[in-house]
Amino acid sequence: MVRVINFKRIIIMGLCVYILLTVYFLLSIVPMDLAGGQYSESGHSWHHGGKRINIAEKPGDVIIEDNSVNSRLKRLQHAERKTKLLKPKTSGTPRPTRLRTVKRRTGDLFQEFVKPSKVHLNFTEIAPDVFAFSAFFDDRYDSSFVRVVAIAPSGRAKRNTGLYCVFNNNDTTEMVYYETCENHLQANAYYMLSCPVPESVAMKFDGINPLTIAPSKTASPSRYKLISVITNRLRIGSGHERQMGRFAVCIPPLFGKINPLRLVEFIELSRLLGSNHFTFYTYFVSEDVMRVLKYYERQGVVTIMPWYIPVKKKIWYKGQSAAVGDCLLRNMHINHLVAFNDIDEFIVPRYNSTWSTFLEYLHQQQSSRGVKTGNIAVYRFKSAFFEVPRHTKAQNASVEQQRFQLTMDKFVSLSRTRRTTKFSRIRTKMLAYPTRVFELGIHHLSKQIKEEYFCLDVKPEVASLHHYRMCDRVYDMSCDEYVQDKTTLKFKYSLVNNTIRVLKQLKNTDDFV
Repeated sequence: MVRVINFKRIIIMGLCVYILLTVYFLLSIVPMDLAGGQYSESGHSWHHGGKRINIAEKPGDVIIEDNSVNSRLKRLQHAERKTKLLKPKTSGTPRPTRLRTVKRRTGDLFQEFVKPSKVHLNFTEIAPDVFAFSAFFDDRYDSSFVRVVAIAPSGRAKRNTGLYCVFNNNDTTEMVYYETCENHLQANAYYMLSCPVPESVAMKFDGINPLTIAPSKTASPSRYKLISVITNRLRIGSGHERQMGRFAVCIPPLFGKINPLRLVEFIELSRLLGSNHFTFYTYFVSEDVMRVLKYYERQGVVTIMPWYIPVKKKIWYKGQSAAVGDCLLRNMHINHLVAFNDIDEFIVPRYNSTWSTFLEYLHQQQSSRGVKTGNIAVYRFKSAFFEVPRHTKAQNASVEQQRFQLTMDKFVSLSRTRRTTKFSRIRTKMLAYPTRVFELGIHHLSKQIKEEYFCLDVKPEVASLHHYRMCDRVYDMSCDEYVQDKTTLKFKYSLVNNTIRVLKQLKNTDDFV
């Protein structure tokens, strides 16, 4: 009996195999496939390769939770261009205005983060696992010292370094470890290494001086390390004396997704409050943020310090304490007072417009109580959280007023006017005299130069720290009660106008599109 071949069944099976192979091929060339990643329309997030990537509400804005992803970003960008993926569209997105986030030069989905330079102003390994970032000449005591900001394994507070400073006249002194207080039981810590400077050598220190570090007294010159020592104090009669700046702000390691408008707002409002200069430590930031910083750097307003940490995930908060220590010494003899803030924090006087007038009022108030204001090393400010605003329509407002209100809504310092009733005594920030402080913690004064120097706690009704972020129920904070606080609205016209002017200038420059 002859078997009948079922051609219909063979054709159907062939089509099924073809469809399966086609689907498999398409999935294999997509950079973030549906098998390895999940895309959520509501949450705008990718999960890929064990890393979570959040896509912001606007196309082109990406939040990378893992900062060690430069090489992966480049591969993803290449794959994205190769497969010509379209940018996600958000329904109902209004047309961009002049105060919206500055447009990117390209339409790539993934921002590439600028990796700090490994050569310029970065750590030098002066001994095994001991990395020096900077060195400063310190003559605030009867004897002079070289202070080296360094990162090394924890637990060396009472040990000799075994390292020696070799000066130009071949005088040699041994380095001493000083382990700072805020290392949070991490494997690596911020150390201040100190070398006594012979008096004959100290008299010749000026500007930037080369310093040789030897690993032992008998080490050969081939094993020496060379670092530069910065001398901020200018000699009297040298003809190069300059007047010290009044106020400065230090911003510890800056990283992650940052809206350029937030950065400009931070700088411009801080300038209205009285800051003359800013020092930014850049860890991983976007190209747009670097362009904003370089714009201010050309004006002499900002100093950019590339912050490439030699150890990863073994030191507290990306080496924040070391950055604070470096900035304190860097501003010594250059600026009278230095604030240490993040870009969502502002020290705001309640009744005075600037830090200068606020301090005059505070000193008069304290002097009347018998306080020696000349012995103040640090002013400490309690903090309050400012909640996300609930926008309401302005009643009986003119068209111009409504337009200005819409503009103000883009500024966190102007739109968020409800703060926590309670102020935190723990999450404080400080305004410090660099010449009077030996070690500064993140939220407190750790060690002053002289015993008679002290920290003055400023009452919130005089001035406080405005923290523009979601309330955090930790330590001594309560997030249940809020009050109206419109203190920053006194800056609204100047802040809006100054920010618009800066954004226009940024847009017109060749390196910012």
